[in-house]
Amino acid sequence: MLFVALVISSLTIRAQQAQMKTITYDGVQRQWLQYVPSSYNATNPTAVIFLLHGLGDTVQNAFNLSGLKPIADKWGWILVVPQALAANISIMGYPMNLGTMWNAGISCTLYGTTIAPNSTVDDQGFLMTLLDTMESNYNISTDSVFFGGFSMGGFMSHTMGINHSDRIKAIAAVSGTISSTMQSRTPINNLRVLHIHGTKDSVVSYTNASFPVNGLGTFSLGLSAQQTVDYWIEFNSCNPNAAQSTYSNRCNDSLSFERYDYTGENNGSQVSFIKVIGGTHSWYSDTNTYDISYAQELYKFFAGKDFINVSLAQEPPKQEFSICPNPASSNIRISASSPILSTEICYIDGKVIRTYNSKSTTIKIDITDIKSGFYIIKIRTTKGVVTKKLIVQ
Repeated sequence: MLFVALVISSLTIRAQQAQMKTITYDGVQRQWLQYVPSSYNATNPTAVIFLLHGLGDTVQNAFNLSGLKPIADKWGWILVVPQALAANISIMGYPMNLGTMWNAGISCTLYGTTIAPNSTVDDQGFLMTLLDTMESNYNISTDSVFFGGFSMGGFMSHTMGINHSDRIKAIAAVSGTISSTMQSRTPINNLRVLHIHGTKDSVVSYTNASFPVNGLGTFSLGLSAQQTVDYWIEFNSCNPNAAQSTYSNRCNDSLSFERYDYTGENNGSQVSFIKVIGGTHSWYSDTNTYDISYAQELYKFFAGKDFINVSLAQEPPKQEFSICPNPASSNIRISASSPILSTEICYIDGKVIRTYNSKSTTIKIDITDIKSGFYIIKIRTTKGVVTKKLIVQ
């Protein structure tokens, strides 16, 4: 029997209701960010969205950049953003820290050795314990338990959907497919599934979910985007003939968003696929820059027949910036849409190792003396503070 003890611990992040919580699960201290909007009404059952971050990311960054907060504010939905644990592996005797990583069934074979990062971590038990906690403390509608995630969080969303569809009613995965271990599993229940993937994703490729490792080649992490969609179509007994549509091309984003909706006869099951022509390994949510907002697409899919098409004009504009190249080994160039006041390079745990000041929209940084691994780049501009992950090779 796994020992679970709740530890009262909170830290205000962006508002009084956004708090970092701590739980001891399986003998390990785990964290999650919990956002309960002021619009939450304890007398009415509400939805809960579990947002799962990508490889090497943090809950604060995922929460800030997801664009889901205005949706939670509008409808009284609760957001839960759990933190994955760091994954440490050894390749030919050399230790490597992959950053925070979900145990989503990812594995690959290298020099005859199977590498499965964090394979002994019971993330599924941790996440279901958090769901138990939320249902004990809040009026959660059991028909409105949703999981969504980006990249590694997308892989984990599919894993949770396959193994826990008795309690999870819908999942939405962006740039993360069904992992190599999970592709042979049979889901325990029908599930509504939304999958979003870019055709030019160079981190988790659209064609075969390959992941590049510097100097070692590329390794397939699971099913391709289309195979993932087909997996759910078959299990849900959906009509293989999709209702096709194309989103309005209203922004000059060099992208095209195609949608394929498959309906099924089993428990109202549904599979939807948003194919992003020209899309990269990114979470698009700024409707001033892109034709669609992933946050709003998640809301519309999760809400289903209860979806109300209203403006989320109160959503704050996102500050966009880029790091090129990424991964990198010598120099990086950071560009932003507004003047960069300061730039910080941080370890995954948030500890700052370098700080740069500037007043330009671009900054060039020499990283030749920084060890290989995963880092966080944090910039402060005239529009606010945003972060991105940097891979140093």
